[in-house]
Amino acid sequence: MAEGRLPSSLRERRDRLRATLRGIESALDRQFLTGAAATKERLNALRRQRESCRLELEDVARQVEERQPARRLETPSDLREVQRALGVDSALLYFLVGEEQVLAWVVTEHSVRAERIALTPRGLERLVRSLLAEVRSPETAFSLDLGLAGFSGELGCRLYRRLIAPFERELEGRRRLVVVPDGILCYLPFECLSPPRDDTAISHWCELEYLVERHAVVTCPSLAHVLTPPRRRRGRASLVAFACSHGQVEGREEPLGELEHVDEEVIGLTRHFEQAELLVGDEATEAAYRRRARTATHLHLAGHAEVDVTSPAYSGLVLSTGEPGAPARLLHAQDVREVSLRCELVTLSACSTGLGPLRRGEGVLSLARSFLTAGADAVVMSLWRVQDRSTARFVEELYQGLGAGRTRVDAVREAKLALLRAGRDGGDGRLAHPWFWAPFVLVDTRLAQ
Repeated sequence: MAEGRLPSSLRERRDRLRATLRGIESALDRQFLTGAAATKERLNALRRQRESCRLELEDVARQVEERQPARRLETPSDLREVQRALGVDSALLYFLVGEEQVLAWVVTEHSVRAERIALTPRGLERLVRSLLAEVRSPETAFSLDLGLAGFSGELGCRLYRRLIAPFERELEGRRRLVVVPDGILCYLPFECLSPPRDDTAISHWCELEYLVERHAVVTCPSLAHVLTPPRRRRGRASLVAFACSHGQVEGREEPLGELEHVDEEVIGLTRHFEQAELLVGDEATEAAYRRRARTATHLHLAGHAEVDVTSPAYSGLVLSTGEPGAPARLLHAQDVREVSLRCELVTLSACSTGLGPLRRGEGVLSLARSFLTAGADAVVMSLWRVQDRSTARFVEELYQGLGAGRTRVDAVREAKLALLRAGRDGGDGRLAHPWFWAPFVLVDTRLAQ
């Protein structure tokens, strides 16, 4: 909803609470940064006040979202509409994780078929969490001998057998695979699942085949979005990119650490757009975001991110205050929702931007979701902590593909395959490990062909 269309009482309440919260956070910062004397009772009182203020702001954010009915997700009643929208080169997998069973439907332009997955919901969760623990461990990827180092691909093969193999007949020859996940599957990077190999023993992750090599996989929040056609661009593509490497954040005692390659990541993106604006370091502020983000066709944010699983409205991206040497602030998820976007793609080049609490019937309350709620067509998000050097390489490949005219679905896939090829072709073998390329997931809300 545009700022001017908010009821004045709601806007005034929000602004008053924000001012109060920033005052509390500044008081806490003085304790952390200057070592000012304070009693334990005083610090606890400030923290309680901050939590109370946050809860009130969450209530305001919910009221703002309720006033955006056009953005609510609706399920189409006629699957034939979905089939027509998929076209001839796409298939859709729709999952439902219930209390006692896991169901899946495969939809193509000519057929719909349901299958009961041969896993209990509890067994599925164990497998997914085990795979995530194995794949997203940096120690695995940085093993000195580049061997399996605890990553055998077995878990990915087991999940492939249960979730993908039953539908291989329908998926064969389809370029694009649309996945509508549910429950624990919202955290699963489907592209790193591996078709089983029976011929020879696998001794290295470079030898595994991954689902990304068979299909361009895209996540979709609901069936309704399969019916929505891509936005018609008016004028030329434009990029607004923010890069903030600051590690010291208001209200946080421990610094997040500096990011060495964030600035260079965005500087190279300008050659892929005729119109591009870069806001780096102290120029990458919340005020600049509110001014610039509304009109860009492509929005890129690089830096640190914080996930608040207790109060997801306070998850955020680190941006500068604009004051040299001052601690940075978070652009909170609730702030993101207040800025109406018209962009085709938002790329969140930060850690864990696709994570958050999982709510039944709502999905994952992540930072990425806030950008979709604000009006973005699609978001590239991450499912775990990422390395800034390999992320910069992924981002360059992604925008190179977009600049060459690829669709965002194909550009994301090709960027991942580029890292895989770089690891397999005698370069840095670690790049073929899913830890480097699998965290990036494209969530798209305009998938009609």
